Amino acid sequence: MYEAGRADVPAEMSRFLSEQGGRWEVRWDARSERPHLVQGSGVPILPGRGNRLTRAQVGIAGSRAVQVEDVERLVRAFMARYPELFRIAPENLRLDRASSRPYGPEDRLWVIELQQYHEGVPVDGANVFFRISHGNIVQFGCDRIADVGIGAQPSLSAADARQRGLDTLGVAATDVAKSLDQGTLKIYPVLTDGERSGERYGGLAGFGYAHRLVWEPSFRLRDDAGTYRVSVDAQTGALLAARDLNAYATVQGGIYPTTNTDAEVTRPFSFATVSNGGTKNTDAAGVYNYIGRHGHRDPERPVLPDERRLRRHLAVERGGRQPQLREQRGHGLHDAGRRRRGQHPCVALGLLPPHEHQPEGDQLPAGQLVAELQGHGQHEHQPDLQRVLERQHA
Repeated sequence: MYEAGRADVPAEMSRFLSEQGGRWEVRWDARSERPHLVQGSGVPILPGRGNRLTRAQVGIAGSRAVQVEDVERLVRAFMARYPELFRIAPENLRLDRASSRPYGPEDRLWVIELQQYHEGVPVDGANVFFRISHGNIVQFGCDRIADVGIGAQPSLSAADARQRGLDTLGVAATDVAKSLDQGTLKIYPVLTDGERSGERYGGLAGFGYAHRLVWEPSFRLRDDAGTYRVSVDAQTGALLAARDLNAYATVQGGIYPTTNTDAEVTRPFSFATVSNGGTKNTDAAGVYNYIGRHGHRDPERPVLPDERRLRRHLAVERGGRQPQLREQRGHGLHDAGRRRRGQHPCVALGLLPPHEHQPEGDQLPAGQLVAELQGHGQHEHQPDLQRVLERQHA
């Protein structure tokens, strides 16, 4: 915990602590030389039970409801007051509307995320975030914010990158039943040269992130329920990741195999009818395509690199023997400690650095973040396909 006047306070935090007072926990990201998480006593920013601010003081007229644009304006003003903490030009940050919203009764909690852009291209997983409870900023920080040293002009077109990805996976263009996205251009933060995934960063502070320009096309295959997204290096054509964007759920229950004197065992319910955002049927393994509580699924929510159905499709097409799969559960994919997401696909492939200073639990001190119910299915690791991907980085 840090307080104003302590000798070991990071220089960038000194003015903030002296002006705001109170007690603050700071978790520093040595890779970017920015605060990854600052949480503590609170900074009044919106009228609420935690302060004495009035609507007039923060420029919200009348009795209308507070809008996300109001909160964005106020957190940007906070950033402008302490530019040494964030060190990023305001024009390189855009409001992430999918992740910015109020929670709880009377909107007592707000989460605001500003996505980093470089030359008009989003930097995947890089954002400045704020969590506001009862009108006070109680948590804020920078997640993978860094200076981007590459250009945003790809050498490959989206169509060429998509074809490179299909070729690497051994999927013929005629096997693609529907193209959902011809290719979205993104920048991935990745490990610097010579680093290995999972190791603590020991390099020069502020120079711990490299970047790669990537195309992300998505598609569906013939006779396959999966919705696939591949990540292809926009300069070299190397395949970085392949993911099934569907969320899968399993219907299972206890049965007596022969009579009610047998021990009860748990079995998947094959070919069962399920009502969940519509009527659907489970497959032979009791698995069905999960739809969330609100009847839809966030298309941007990353999931495991689950190539099970893709490989099954290829095995059938080629007449090959399907590999034996080992069940694994609970492996998330994007940004795992700080919020609600798991690891990024490039963490799994040794490209993206997991944070060394992830907060444990990371709960809001003055309230509870309301999390939407999300489905978690069964995911398998494909060692053969993993080796295909690893060869791209050899």
